[in-house]
Amino acid sequence: MLYDSSTKITKTLKNKQKKRLKKSEQSLRNMWNTIKRTNICIVGIIEGKEGEKGAERIFEEIVTENF
Repeated sequence: MLYDSSTKITKTLKNKQKKRLKKSEQSLRNMWNTIKRTNICIVGIIEGKEGEKGAERIFEEIVTENF
């Protein structure tokens, strides 16, 4: 009788540990996915400027503006 009770308790504790571990792993995955997500910035070119200055010049302006 005592053996059965201790076995049940042990199994219950192991199940709880497995669930806790899975939850921790999922939480870690979520944090990692959030950290590695890229920061996308969309920059537009005003119509008409490309023909006047050339694409290279506009690119240089955008780079100097952002960095």
